[in-house]
Amino acid sequence: MSSQRTRNSRNARPKKGLDHIAEDLRALAVEVVRLTPDPANARKHSRRNIDAVRQSLARFGQRTPLVAQRVGDQLIIRKGNGTYAAAQALGWAWVAVVQVVEDNISATGYAIADNRTAELAEWDGEVLTALLGALEQENEVMLGELGFSDSELSGLLGELERDTANQGVSFDAYTSDTPSDAATESPSSSAEPPTTEPQDPPEPSECVCPKCGHRFAPSLAPGGDDEA
Repeated sequence: MSSQRTRNSRNARPKKGLDHIAEDLRALAVEVVRLTPDPANARKHSRRNIDAVRQSLARFGQRTPLVAQRVGDQLIIRKGNGTYAAAQALGWAWVAVVQVVEDNISATGYAIADNRTAELAEWDGEVLTALLGALEQENEVMLGELGFSDSELSGLLGELERDTANQGVSFDAYTSDTPSDAATESPSSSAEPPTTEPQDPPEPSECVCPKCGHRFAPSLAPGGDDEA
């Protein structure tokens, strides 16, 4: 009963400084000091990874909650250990957390599945480079906050510039809502084929009598044009 009162008092504590959390997630806010990183986390987070998450959180705020297994008063992070480390680096006192009561086997299985299913996705290189090119025109500063290194961005944008130069297409073609002229033109295959007037077969230069073999002009044949 005492632990329940302690948990309720913590939840009832006024939550201040939640501007970095998306409004719909603020009801899930938990103090960072209450969270425990997954002691058996199989996912490693490099310094570059944590820095990329930190930059994303600083730019966009928290839009996805962490998931924690609740064991008594302990909250063990099963999803979002990198976000937790980045939030600490930013000095955040609160983060949004979904709390789940479950056994350790289920919690471990969920943690592995969450990481593995994310790995199975892949980039569409053509679309990605086009989107990065559009962002470069609109907000070049943001490019450095997307998790790509300078060399990776240079390679992707350089590839896009070469492709657009070869094809004569601008970056606007990837982001414009207006269809291109080529897309609005009617396909040539839909045009009706030209019609031709039927023609009579060519008239033979001479006729041959099937009985005697006599040759004569068609105009002299019975029923011909010269017949009265």
